[in-house]
Amino acid sequence: VRNAQYGSNIAQYLVDLHDSHATFDFCGGMMFELELSPVLREKLLAVAQNGGAQPTVHDAATPMMRQVPGYNKDAFADDVVYFHGREVRQVKDAA
Repeated sequence: VRNAQYGSNIAQYLVDLHDSHATFDFCGGMMFELELSPVLREKLLAVAQNGGAQPTVHDAATPMMRQVPGYNKDAFADDVVYFHGREVRQVKDAA
């Protein structure tokens, strides 16, 4: 369904997931929600609407970061292949 609606516009897909407060079931019961920072959301929206480098999606054949081509264990982030993020758990009023 995603491919039919978004094609290769991964940036729009990520923005829509954020805007709809979509939740995901990770490892059979640990629910999580994608929450973009306002700056990243605007950057992805600009890419979605005006073109630019789309975020890279890796399939199940790449289950670990160290398997991503060009990966180094450092602070580099380009908002295309590598993103900075954080995990926040047990939020009292989460959706």
